Amino acid sequence: MPKIGEIKIEKGAVVCVEAQIEGDFSVEIGAKTVIHPKARIIAERGPIKIGTDNLIEEYVVIRNTRTEPLIIGDGNIFEIQTKFEGIKIGDRNIFEVRSLITGDVEVTTGCIFGIGASLARPEIVKPKTVLTDQDGILCRRNAEIMPATNTTHITFLHRILPNYHYLKETFENK
Repeated sequence: MPKIGEIKIEKGAVVCVEAQIEGDFSVEIGAKTVIHPKARIIAERGPIKIGTDNLIEEYVVIRNTRTEPLIIGDGNIFEIQTKFEGIKIGDRNIFEVRSLITGDVEVTTGCIFGIGASLARPEIVKPKTVLTDQDGILCRRNAEIMPATNTTHITFLHRILPNYHYLKETFENK
């Protein structure tokens, strides 16, 4: 069984009990963040700090494989089966279904990783970059505007998830 470091869940976050938060280092989860069942947050070699208003769906894996803290900003969306093992994430990014980001990758602000998009080479992804997988080739373009906020979706999940799932308590320490 994996060891568990300190877990701090801020008031207003919705973290389902079935979500796996593990590792030897601390994990902080910001207010209004929603973490679905079966999501995995793994503080393997260093701490993880997740900001506010993030949505982390089923089977998402967020793993810190570095000794430096993995900082995830505010208003990010991680759709089903996304995997992130990069350096840092800014604000209002969207990681669509089965996107895979590993290695020395830093995601800035307002980026979108399309369905199945994979990025593993060292890079700082510029703001408002859209990356899509076109038959195994990673294509890029720049968006004109920032992605929309997920406030309505987050508000809905705050109301509905507690009706169907047990939640981890806020400011939990283990």
